[in-house]
Amino acid sequence: MKINHINIENVLGISNADVSLDKKVTYFMGKNGAGKSSIKEAIKLALLGQPERVTLKKEYGSLIHNNGKAGVASLGLEGASSDEASFVLPKGAHSAPEFKSAMVYCLDPHLFAALKPEEKRAFLFELTGTKVNREAISKQLAEADVSATVIDSVLPMLRQGFAAAASYAEAQRKECRGAWRGVTGETYGEVKAQTWQAELPSRPDDGGNISIAELEQSLSALRATLAENNQALGAARKDRSIRTAAQTNLDALKKDASRLERVKAKIAVDDSEYDRIKADYDECALRAGTAKREGLIHDLARYLNGFVKHCSTGNDSFDREAAQAVGRYEDQHGDVLAGVARDPEAEKRLPELKAALDLMESAVRNNQRDLTICEHAAETLEKTAGNQLPGVDAIDEKIKTIEALIKTIDADIRTYSEKLEVEKNAAHAAESAEKRTKQAQEYHQQAMAWGVALDLLSPDGIPAQILRDALGPFNAMLSSVAETFDWAPVMLDGDMNLTFGDRPYQLLSESEKWRVDAVIGLTISSISNLRIVVLDRFDVLDIYGKNELIDGLDNLAADDYVDTALVMGTVKSKPDLSDFPETEVFWVEAGELANEQLLKKVA
Repeated sequence: MKINHINIENVLGISNADVSLDKKVTYFMGKNGAGKSSIKEAIKLALLGQPERVTLKKEYGSLIHNNGKAGVASLGLEGASSDEASFVLPKGAHSAPEFKSAMVYCLDPHLFAALKPEEKRAFLFELTGTKVNREAISKQLAEADVSATVIDSVLPMLRQGFAAAASYAEAQRKECRGAWRGVTGETYGEVKAQTWQAELPSRPDDGGNISIAELEQSLSALRATLAENNQALGAARKDRSIRTAAQTNLDALKKDASRLERVKAKIAVDDSEYDRIKADYDECALRAGTAKREGLIHDLARYLNGFVKHCSTGNDSFDREAAQAVGRYEDQHGDVLAGVARDPEAEKRLPELKAALDLMESAVRNNQRDLTICEHAAETLEKTAGNQLPGVDAIDEKIKTIEALIKTIDADIRTYSEKLEVEKNAAHAAESAEKRTKQAQEYHQQAMAWGVALDLLSPDGIPAQILRDALGPFNAMLSSVAETFDWAPVMLDGDMNLTFGDRPYQLLSESEKWRVDAVIGLTISSISNLRIVVLDRFDVLDIYGKNELIDGLDNLAADDYVDTALVMGTVKSKPDLSDFPETEVFWVEAGELANEQLLKKVA
């Protein structure tokens, strides 16, 4: 890309600079404060739209020359997607082609040396167009014994670059180590993790060595025996209950049979007394019944008697009950139609005799009931004579024996259950320990695999190998450019350290660093095919260094190595560079490019 025209109005220290560039190498020279660096910053502003001295848009106005109202930096371009690049102040309106990231280091070569190693690697991958062959990387990872799972997981991250893949691998390794720590409860260490095993919990030494299966078999047998004895105990208790009930019934029969004679004697007495009271009652009732019968009951009895004798309802049951009612009346009061004189004394005693008669009738009935019971008991005893019921003592002894056996079995079951619980807990603990050991080993292996992947994906691994292949041509070009200026070789090693000759960049003098930066800028501009470079403050070089720079740049331009090289520096007067066909010089004075009259005055 070539810049063929520069127009700067009121930007920083430049009030006006409008010039066409006819040569490939252009020097902007002048005294201190003339505005040379302002030209460089204006060019960068037009190309990248990035002010150096302010960061906020509201501050863009401060970039206008002498507090003017507006400023513009405009460039005419050849070989770009657009023929113009510009930046307007204070609006911040920017218009330019889209450039590669290498443009930053073409305009400010010293920025490359300030990059971190990983940033240099990332940039060089992009600059050299080095492609990441995922298939080849997968093969390298597999050859390092990285598992297929890890490879399949990390390969997609390579789309974002080695740094992203390495960061992912490191995160995965950290996660695996954390998982190992979660399983073990210990701080992870590669040596420790290699042989770590979960510790088995201690268990009491009871002197036995019985397996869980044997204990379960023994418990099953004991429980079966316990069930059999419980069944036998239930049967024995039921037998005892039956025998006890039978004995109780026998005792009751004996008691009833023993009362038989007493009941008979009582019956004889009670029957005699009943007959006496009944005769007395009948006599008294007869005497009481001859008296005049007055009152509703007697009237009803007479009417009912007449009905029985002279009428019929046709209902035999009713007629019979009516006749019986008349009979009961006459039993108490005598003939219904009798009219003998009333015996007041007999009538007075009649209720008392009736109550006594009722009492005796009840006693006679009870006596008959007791007689039946006693006779039945005597008959039963007579029939079962000689059939002696067995006693319960033998059964009680059997029950005690079974209960003692059950107690022993219960104790054995508890003992074996406790042993089984201990064995199961121990087996579970052993299984858990084995599982933890296996999990820890798996996490350790995964952590190691991710560690190997991390090493291979880190800058010193596969990227370094790939970069070494890319660094060869890059370093060859650095050396070629340095040789053009007759300077010491510039080299970038695998650790991204720059050297000038055999001296590290950080130990170089200011002028030596400037030489290295210039060589890097020219090399990047060539490889990126931007073919533009801006070099400010070349006045740090001594007279010999300046001459080497002027001669070398002209030769590079003649060889079409660069299309536009813009160089700024402080000198006392404009030099005559007419002997260099690819080079021209512009004098900067008080913010403007000097005209011929001013140049003569300067000379």
